[in-house]
This record gives sequence, C-alpha cells and structure tokens, in this order.
Amino acid sequence: MNVLEVLEKKIAGLVELVKKYKEENTKLAEEKAGLTARMKSMESSLLDDSKQMKELSKEKEETKSAVDDLINVIDSLVETENRQK
Repeated sequence: MNVLEVLEKKIAGLVELVKKYKEENTKLAEEKAGLTARMKSMESSLLDDSKQMKELSKEKEETKSAVDDLINVIDSLVETENRQK
C-alpha cells in the first residue's frame, strides 16, 4: 500500500468517527431537551404541591384555633353549670 492509500483509509475512518459522534451528539441533545422539559414539569408540580401544603397548614391552624375556642366555650359553660348547682 502506498502512503496515499493509508492516508485515505485514515481519513475515511475519521470521517466515520465524526459522523458517529454527530449522531450521538444529536441523540444526547434530544435526550437533554426531554429531560429539561421533564425537570421543568416536576419543578412546577413541586411548586404547586408546596403552595397546597402551605394552604393546608393554614387551614389546619385555623381549625385547631376554632376547636380550641369551642373547647374553651364548653369548659366555661360546664363551669357555669357547675356553679349554678
């Protein structure tokens, strides 16, 4: 084989290698785009869940306060009833 044929084979090999890497790069870019979209969706869902948790926590505190008030009223009524006896 002469030098030109060897050089030609090496260049052909490099061209194939570049082609392979370009295809792989394209696949990775598509995968990245999909993962980025999925991550954004999950972030949005997490924010929604966080807001819902805050709302539920607020409702829980309001309910606890209302129940405590009712218990105090019941205790006052029971004490008043007991004093009247």
